This record gives sequence, structure tokens and C-alpha cells, in this order.
Amino acid sequence: MIVSESTIHDALNQALVHLNNKDNRNAYFDLYDGSLITHGLPPDIEPNKAGLKTFYVGLWQAFPDLNVIYDDVLINNNKAAIRFTMNGTHKGKFLGIPPSNKLFRVQGMSLLAFREAKCIERWELIDILAMIEQLSPRQQISALMNNIFEFAEVKANKELKEKINRLFHMRHT
Repeated sequence: MIVSESTIHDALNQALVHLNNKDNRNAYFDLYDGSLITHGLPPDIEPNKAGLKTFYVGLWQAFPDLNVIYDDVLINNNKAAIRFTMNGTHKGKFLGIPPSNKLFRVQGMSLLAFREAKCIERWELIDILAMIEQLSPRQQISALMNNIFEFAEVKANKELKEKINRLFHMRHT
């Protein structure tokens, strides 16, 4: 059964309101069917509705002011493609990075498949590397580079040391 474009559009708009409502974010998960299958979340997250909740709760703890904007929404038959922008302030540990109080802004894309007004499958791409680069203090990157240089194999191999040095300076200068 094909879901109407207006039904999907309304469900997505309602979900976005809840996603950005710091007082009732759990209502965001009403968009998803209990049989949800997810793709593209970190590998330690279960690929289901409970896993999606775990991911978002961690995101909200790390970024209490998280805000999501839909830049584009395309709906065709039972699927919706969404290009979005996320931003917030890093107030809690995220991906092993301690709170930095830095602002971040990244883009991502989701593809959602619907049955009736509920999402049953979700594919996700978020530019996590850009997020990490915005949050990680430059000192942590320098410390990592210095720790790598302490390995005996690196100390003994001048060419390898030069390659690592160029790699870090290319990414972070």
C-alpha cells in the first residue's frame, strides 16, 4: 500500500518538531514502527528502534542544545530522502571526546521507508569526521601525533616519521 506524500510529509514535520523540543524529545520516536531496521549508525548500536533511541539519547546528552534543520525533503512513493544540517554545543562526552564546549555544524542525509505513517527502515549518512575535527582540541591531535612518534618502529624509521608528520600537517594546518 502506497502512503500518500502528505501523510509522510506531516509525519516528518511532526518528528522534526519533537526532535528539536528539549522538553519532549522522546515523542520523536513515534515516527518509527516497532519493527524498524536501521543502517549507518555506529557498529556498537543495535540496528533497530531501541538502538536508534540509544544513539539519540547519547547525542542529546553530549549536545543538549542539538538542533536539526531539514534542508531538503524529497518524497516518492513510500520513501523520503532528507538532507539535513545538525548543530549544537559539545557539553558531554561524545565518541570518546571529552566535552569541549565547542559549537559544531555538520550535514547528513537520511532515507526513510514508510508503511502507513510509520518509518520501517532508515539509512543514515552523517559527516562524523567533520564533527570530530570541529570538536577535537588541536592539543589532542598534537598529543596523538607525539605518541605515535614514540613507537620504536617510528623512531627507527626516518621515512615513516616524515610521512606521519606530513599526514598530520596536511589534515590539521
